Amino acid sequence: MERYPIVDTEGEIVGFIATSNDFTAFFDRDGILRKLYFWLTAETAVRVENIVRGRILALDDVELDVVRALEDIPWPVIYSTPSFEEYVKWLSKEVGPHIENAEIMVNFSGGKDSLSVLSALAELRKYVSFKLYAVYTHVPFLEQPRNINFVLQVSRRLDVEIEILEGDRKLMERRLVEDGLPFRGWRWCTYLKLKPIKKLRKERRPDMIADGDRLAETFKRFQRLYSMSPKKPRVLSGNRLKPVYVWTVLDVVRATRRHGCVHPDYLEGQPRVACMLCPYKSLHEIPSYYLERSEDPGVLEQALRTSYRKRYKDLGIPQDDFQEQHLWRMHPEAAKIYWKARKALRVRDLESVDSDYVNFLFTTMWINPPAKAPCLDPLTAFKLISRYVEKGLEAMTTAEDIKQLNMHMFTNTFAVDHYAQCMGEAG
Repeated sequence: MERYPIVDTEGEIVGFIATSNDFTAFFDRDGILRKLYFWLTAETAVRVENIVRGRILALDDVELDVVRALEDIPWPVIYSTPSFEEYVKWLSKEVGPHIENAEIMVNFSGGKDSLSVLSALAELRKYVSFKLYAVYTHVPFLEQPRNINFVLQVSRRLDVEIEILEGDRKLMERRLVEDGLPFRGWRWCTYLKLKPIKKLRKERRPDMIADGDRLAETFKRFQRLYSMSPKKPRVLSGNRLKPVYVWTVLDVVRATRRHGCVHPDYLEGQPRVACMLCPYKSLHEIPSYYLERSEDPGVLEQALRTSYRKRYKDLGIPQDDFQEQHLWRMHPEAAKIYWKARKALRVRDLESVDSDYVNFLFTTMWINPPAKAPCLDPLTAFKLISRYVEKGLEAMTTAEDIKQLNMHMFTNTFAVDHYAQCMGEAG
């Protein structure tokens, strides 16, 4: 995942944090990897960078490729424009003539990226006439019920129509009870989530679909977006609109906070907004109270039992370890490797960190003053972001050592005439 800034009470970025596949990395302000932790439980992780050899964490008879597991994505510490309003004005010049009188649908999850899209397009209505609405699909049993209230709050705050749909409840319950929880590589829940959206799209037939794809979010997304337009930001492609294509996470946080629509998950230290039991979450992202917040704990408990019985029991993994480590998230073969790795690490005397501290660091960009960073223009930002992510992708694929992930995040390459104007935007 992309590195998230750790912001102090003065708005200074003092470091970065990234988490993926049960590894959490701490980088200093200069982008140098200082600490690497591996999660033993949802509450405790142990420090492992000193026992990593090259890019491999080797423990007894198992090996974990740390570089690939972490998928660290560096990015230049910049804002793509001096202000949210200026970006929207730039957007109006880029796409205004093409979306005049169009009907635009936003795929809305409640997360920071899709909320940024919605806020940018809502503001864009000041300059261009078009019809805007969003669609949100609630995933029964797996998603917190409070998400619906948040979506309604966003709808009122931005004055945007939001269609609230729901995946097939009966089918979802049957699949959970009979097949167990979705896991990486078998995320059947996505089909149930997208089906009502596709149905609505056929009924309403919007002229354009907008989403929150960003260059620096994931390597896979970067490769797809950059290959389509390597020389300039391509915000509109056919009937696909990507309003925050050239934004960094700083731009996203600025826009989200500006409209007072920060999802409560972020304020609790979650790096992303997702289902309570999303298989792509890291271990520390699954709170101990997940059953208490679910609409039907009994269904989830049955799903956990089914998952264990059908896929993990015969691997020799004890049921208590299976549940404590949330191994249902992984393909059975990967689950066994991670279970063995934890078993080997438990007997070592290693420095530890708790989830409360890590989760607090993830909140700092939401609760402290806006991060101080240079402000560029969208075209310059596009070129700089592309350069950084390309280097990060090269490091991930060719690095022979985790130290090769070190990459300076701050840039003095470009003049920043509006540096001061970037401060205090988010409120």
